[in-house]
Amino acid sequence: MLRTSPITTTNISNFLPPPHGSPPPPPPENPRRPLLGRRRCHPDLQTLRQAPESSSGTIDTPLVGSWLQIGNNLDHHNFTKQGPGHSLRGVRRPLAEDAADRVGTLFHEKVVQQYRREWEAEAAALVEDVRRNPAAAGEGVVLRRRLELMVYNNVYKIMFDKKFESEDDPLFVKLKRVNGERSQLGQSLVYNFGDFVPILRPFLRGYLKTCREVTRRRLNLFKDSFIHHRKSVVESREGMVEKNIGVRCGIDHFLEAQKNGEINEDNVIYIVENMNIAAIDTTIWALEWAIAELVNNPKIQAKLRAEIDKILGPRNQVTEPDTHKLPYLQAVIKETLRLRMVVPCLLPHMNLHQAKLGGYDIPARCRIFVNAWWLANDPAHWKKPEEFRPERFLEEESNVEVNGNNIKYIPFGVGRRNCPGMPIAMPILGITLGSLVQNFELLPPPGQSKLDTTEKIGQFATRMLNHATIVLKPRYV
Repeated sequence: MLRTSPITTTNISNFLPPPHGSPPPPPPENPRRPLLGRRRCHPDLQTLRQAPESSSGTIDTPLVGSWLQIGNNLDHHNFTKQGPGHSLRGVRRPLAEDAADRVGTLFHEKVVQQYRREWEAEAAALVEDVRRNPAAAGEGVVLRRRLELMVYNNVYKIMFDKKFESEDDPLFVKLKRVNGERSQLGQSLVYNFGDFVPILRPFLRGYLKTCREVTRRRLNLFKDSFIHHRKSVVESREGMVEKNIGVRCGIDHFLEAQKNGEINEDNVIYIVENMNIAAIDTTIWALEWAIAELVNNPKIQAKLRAEIDKILGPRNQVTEPDTHKLPYLQAVIKETLRLRMVVPCLLPHMNLHQAKLGGYDIPARCRIFVNAWWLANDPAHWKKPEEFRPERFLEEESNVEVNGNNIKYIPFGVGRRNCPGMPIAMPILGITLGSLVQNFELLPPPGQSKLDTTEKIGQFATRMLNHATIVLKPRYV
């Protein structure tokens, strides 16, 4: 999930439109104040649910800032300390201009067909592990811990043809720890204060030192335990690709590009780092939110279970092709991504040419942040948007899809620069949720009527403040 940088109310008030219908001012020239628009545009100044009414039609409250404004944070370290691999200077066209296409090939429909049985097996293993855990049907378990293993296996199988055998796998524990440290630092609202209040920068030295150390350890782990290991596997199977021996996984595409001189090792490491950030946490968060909503809305859970039983029959486990036959399951996923959007503000985009948006003159080469959560929760365009109601995607919003065919619902972004992971995220969500609801009754722990869904607001993401304890009562013995 992405959030705009935190900023004080005083700074934003400088850019509020003048009263009495006067035309809005031009974007600010001061690069330390990179926001344009009304207060409601900045979710860190108010919770997303408190966003006031927005005008219909165009996105009338853009967040705009000077392009490539990198502060003293993890990204600053990557761009300035890790060499040309992160700046992409001097690399040839395939990465510099077609990076999105390269990453997109990892998540093409062919990849879904290649790995869907792996995802189904991971979901089946999840169900079996929960069934064998006596606490699951009693006091409940923190399901997130087991979901993490499943999602890591799904992603790392695609990237490295790698699978972790258990939650206690030493490499998995180490990887989860360093990724967790990076996520915690990235979610912190601390580091951006130095961008907006420069006088505070001297007080952030300890934080920045921690950022550098975490980055160093993460990148070394990716390089030594995964990239170099996979490179040795490929080199030990000379002619593997030509002879179609073994599985060609995602990293092989980039290792081949490195071998051809199109990119260097820093580029490869940077791509792997971003895949860890983009593909793993967001999928886990979406699963957590969906499960919590099903627990807190037992009628919706029962309706979904009835659909699965009716269409698939009892005990016939959900497969990837089955998810396309289950419209209510798809509606539950869509509604989760609408109300609990994992990326409230999309990745920043840059306009190449001067433009006008909502009455604002936008100079060329500005970073523009789109508040996708508000587009999907604007009461002017959604009926009772505060309610978790999957039926809306089978009724009045039946023509709205996750692929961005309607600008009011773009959980994965839209256009050429949308999220390339959508083709794998949707089937993984469908297989996992379908399998859990099919095999268990999902309940809050004893003594609670509902799960706590308090949000944890961070720099980039909105996730559950506390990992929920869930009771899973088996339907079949």
